[in-house]
Amino acid sequence: MYSVNDLIVSGSSGVCRVASIDAPADIPGADGTRLYYTLRPMFDNGTIRIPVDTRVFMRPVITRAEAENLISQIPELETASEVNSNSPQLLSDHYKSFFASHDCGDLLTLIKTVYIKSQRSASRGKALGRTDQHYFQRARELVEQEFSVALDIPVPQVSEYIAQKVKASAVS
Repeated sequence: MYSVNDLIVSGSSGVCRVASIDAPADIPGADGTRLYYTLRPMFDNGTIRIPVDTRVFMRPVITRAEAENLISQIPELETASEVNSNSPQLLSDHYKSFFASHDCGDLLTLIKTVYIKSQRSASRGKALGRTDQHYFQRARELVEQEFSVALDIPVPQVSEYIAQKVKASAVS
């Protein structure tokens, strides 16, 4: 069980702070005895209420050391096999599998895979497809948000921070 003020990754909501843990009576169908987390998304407005005993995925935010370790592994990350299909649904299902684990390493693999695909497309004078763009952007948002918290830097600086670290490791 998490505690008030813990930073967690919750489902597809990204990084949230546990604002409270209580048994609210104002939730339709709740009897006032079931405990709920009240979560405040760190990078979005609103409030999320989730039962403590839910099956919705939640995990602690990675640590600074874990973020630094993941960044150091980026140059060696293998890209995922590409789906050679004109079906946006097949491509979407393939990309969704990277999100299912809620693992930053899997999201980095997706980002690297789509980035390389975009470079190849650009070299042929073609644009990246909408499905690729959508999943690339969502994976990037989730990684940048979590790394922002783990590394204690603003979200807009995360990509540059990662790029500098990867570049420095290539030089050494």
